Amino acid sequence: MDIQTPEKRLIYIRKVLNMFHQELAEKLGLSVNQIKNRENQRTKIDPMFANHLANILNINPKWLLTGKGGMFLRELDIPNDFIIRVKTDIEKTDKESLEKIRFKEKIKYFVQKKVNLTRKEVIQLAQILRQPIDEYLDISGNIPNSLLEISGGNRKLNILFRKMGELNPDEINKLLNTIEVVVDGFVAKYKKGD
Repeated sequence: MDIQTPEKRLIYIRKVLNMFHQELAEKLGLSVNQIKNRENQRTKIDPMFANHLANILNINPKWLLTGKGGMFLRELDIPNDFIIRVKTDIEKTDKESLEKIRFKEKIKYFVQKKVNLTRKEVIQLAQILRQPIDEYLDISGNIPNSLLEISGGNRKLNILFRKMGELNPDEINKLLNTIEVVVDGFVAKYKKGD
């Protein structure tokens, strides 16, 4: 893929992160048109926008603006056990199954600890690699921090948070996000002493 201009690099970022325009817009607090206008060179990608991507998505603003340096700023705190497991499982999986992974580029950066997989992607990856979803979610550490706080590291509670009955991954993500917002509010209130 051509990534010679900031606009092309923005498209590449979106593709690597496995995001549609809507998802990227929501993550950045922008409209879909604002994202599309930047990708289509109707709105300039300026340092302020590049720094916003750095803060939200770990994107190197210098790379976005000039193409110099690495795409990502720093290593993320991703459990080594999960990275090793994913690499091993990918090596053992047939090529036909691997072709079903629609976020291959993202996995390349994931194993370098530059970008994390979403809960939905962890579930999809486990399904494609024919691995137990619960195990993948467990070793990925893919539970919102506030839920980890209230579970106190209790493995049974963590599994419960992941299972949430027979909900599909999108419903689980929405439920977990709602719970996280509520818990964050309680934690903030508790810390204030109200």
